[in-house]
Amino acid sequence: MQQAAKFSTEALALTLGKVSVLAQKQAPGRDQNLFETGLLDSLSLIQFVLKIEEDFGIGFDYDDIKYDHFMTLSNLSELLSRKYA
Repeated sequence: MQQAAKFSTEALALTLGKVSVLAQKQAPGRDQNLFETGLLDSLSLIQFVLKIEEDFGIGFDYDDIKYDHFMTLSNLSELLSRKYA
């Protein structure tokens, strides 16, 4: 998998679908607020972080687990591409 595509919003949406029942039913848009729509909450955020680490073979830095980074798939894709590609 190419590095640019590795952390694509589409790949992250598939990973989100593994921890969020709502994301399984309706694929989130790249700039959709995942918290406001109920796709993520405090518990599913932790599950999502762990699933990303498992699926993509990375380990998040503590400082990277911030609301703004996980607010949208676009924000998250940008962070992961910048730091972990």
